[in-house]
Amino acid sequence: MGRTSDPYVKFSHCPAGCRDVGACSNPTEVWRSNTLKRTLNPRFTPQMMPLEKLGGSDPNRLLLVQVFDYDVGSEDDLIGFAATSVAARLGRSAGAPRGAANSASAATAEGAGAGA
Repeated sequence: MGRTSDPYVKFSHCPAGCRDVGACSNPTEVWRSNTLKRTLNPRFTPQMMPLEKLGGSDPNRLLLVQVFDYDVGSEDDLIGFAATSVAARLGRSAGAPRGAANSASAATAEGAGAGA
């Protein structure tokens, strides 16, 4: 890694019924922020979006929030991730998703960036 990063945030649904991040194959991207160029201290713009976009028709559906460092000419580097659900963020979850550290403090649309 270089001295700076070009971070962006990506929100994805895991397949319906998946409750373990490690078992989720082929998550569907539902939103991606703009890439912030040359920074180690990103400040993303808060975004508003319909809850249905994040959770589909199931508010307990696993939502994967990933932060990447954009790289030209190679695969982007995963900086970090969290897993949550719309229900968990609203305090209505029957159980926290497994496989993600710190899922209780996972990112929401606020602070996630300017949308694409």
